[in-house]
Amino acid sequence: LKNDIPMYGYITGGYWCDIGNTNQYITSHFDILEGRVDLGYKDKLLKKGKVIGKNVIISPEAKIIPPVIIGDNAIIEANAVVGPNVIIGKNNYIKKGSSLKNAVLWDEIIVDKNCELRGCVVCNRVRIGNNVRIFENSVIGESCKIKSFAEIKPEVKIWPYKIIDEGSVITKDVVWGNGRKPLTFGYRGIKGVFNEDITPQIAVEIGEVFGNIVNSSVLVGHDGDIVSQFISDLISFGLVSGGCEVLKANNTLLPTLRYGIKKNKCGGGIYVEEEEGNLRILFLDKEGCDIDRNLEKKIENKLRVYDIERVDGKNLKSIREIDINNDYLNFLFEKRTAYKSFKIKPYNEKTKLLLEAIGKNEFFIAEESYDVGVLFYKNGEKVKLYDEKGREFDEDELEFIRMLIAKEQGVKKFVLPFDSSKYLTEFAKEFAIETVSSKISHKDRMKTIVSKEGIEKDLQINLDFDGFSFLLDLLEYLQHTSQKLSSIKDSFPLRYRISKSIKCDWRDKGKIIRMLFEKADEGAEFLDGLKFNKEDSWVLVVPDYELPACNIYIEAPTKERAEELFSMYEKEIKSIIQK
Repeated sequence: LKNDIPMYGYITGGYWCDIGNTNQYITSHFDILEGRVDLGYKDKLLKKGKVIGKNVIISPEAKIIPPVIIGDNAIIEANAVVGPNVIIGKNNYIKKGSSLKNAVLWDEIIVDKNCELRGCVVCNRVRIGNNVRIFENSVIGESCKIKSFAEIKPEVKIWPYKIIDEGSVITKDVVWGNGRKPLTFGYRGIKGVFNEDITPQIAVEIGEVFGNIVNSSVLVGHDGDIVSQFISDLISFGLVSGGCEVLKANNTLLPTLRYGIKKNKCGGGIYVEEEEGNLRILFLDKEGCDIDRNLEKKIENKLRVYDIERVDGKNLKSIREIDINNDYLNFLFEKRTAYKSFKIKPYNEKTKLLLEAIGKNEFFIAEESYDVGVLFYKNGEKVKLYDEKGREFDEDELEFIRMLIAKEQGVKKFVLPFDSSKYLTEFAKEFAIETVSSKISHKDRMKTIVSKEGIEKDLQINLDFDGFSFLLDLLEYLQHTSQKLSSIKDSFPLRYRISKSIKCDWRDKGKIIRMLFEKADEGAEFLDGLKFNKEDSWVLVVPDYELPACNIYIEAPTKERAEELFSMYEKEIKSIIQK
């Protein structure tokens, strides 16, 4: 201009947006959806408010709110809500109940159930677990894995190939490393995804750490799944490296492993099982019980700081395969013959195969007219039980049966979990049985059973944690008393039970219990959480072991009363969270 050089401008009909930040990037996509930019489907967007690609599957129960663009081969399941202002690329999978608003998703993304995505950008090949929340102007980089119940706060950037652990609340950018927590124990044992949380290296280290602590023989078994077998073998190598002798039970049931630990005088045991796509590694003590929290913390600490001692080659001990299944069968059927007198209906094929294998084809298997219906859980620890009318027993009714069997065998003291029906305590008084309350978790219940004086620990452990032993004891009881299962079920009072979870931040769980305790009346009890005893009902609030949530358990005479109590405590807990 100083030199009088001419400068010219030209007004075009095009579009310009300086994409210098996430907000501008998302805004440019909104401009496409509003028809300000024509990429070849402006007219369709302006007329119909949506562009749907080829081979797209949208459930009739899904809700699409214009304007949206959905790329080829997308799948949108029932009760999902997509829109307004959403662009979804190719080969994406939006599962049930998830909600997307003002969001841009690239290609090959999986959004699991009940997620909330608001004003965010998700890059290629991201895997999002269930109940995840991602907020405004956040960006999830390529090939990240966001695990269930995680929450990504506004303006957070997560660089590619990061793993955000279950229940994490991410408030700052994740650039180096990842958002994972160290490997920790949850409600029961160590749980994780194969080759993500539990890699071959970690499996060996778990064995080495447990071997350092036990420094004795360890019995190792698995549920027969190929991944469980692979990880249990690696743990066995780690145990030997850590100084232990390993006895391999291979494919076996969890109660069988418990029995084998005591039978072979082992210092402990490890059981690996597959559970809904995850692996769970259970650690057992010399009594065959789940290890206590103190030992769990010791294992966690040694894994976190890599405090591992390895023996030299001269001191390596052996790995021996042993057959504990025959010993276990001899124990099961010793002095028990009543099973030959009853017709048993297996409620799935797995149960039928187990009955035939363990019963050596001596169980009378029936499909139509039967005395007892049963379904065994995969590891053999628990059962579902049905009377001859096909009615299923709930957990309190199963506990009632265990108490009846214990009474028949002269037991005077019995352990009940903190969330048991109040009617069980009343029946115990009628039976002249003293009850002891335990926390809800398996390990705490086992610890109470084996540590309290006057408890017939072997009997109650087998009744509570060995499905086959429980079934055989039940058949003996039915024969001795000439009862039918239906009469036992009919003798237990009708009541309504519900259990629900309320999501909260990890840091809120303690605050919720503390503030509820401050308002509690004299009738409240504190053990595994806070229990409020009403005239006709009770409410138990317990922080979840593994997730950012509080669990509410309720027993009431009717469904309406139970729902009324839940609504009342849900409102109270949510008001505490918001303070």
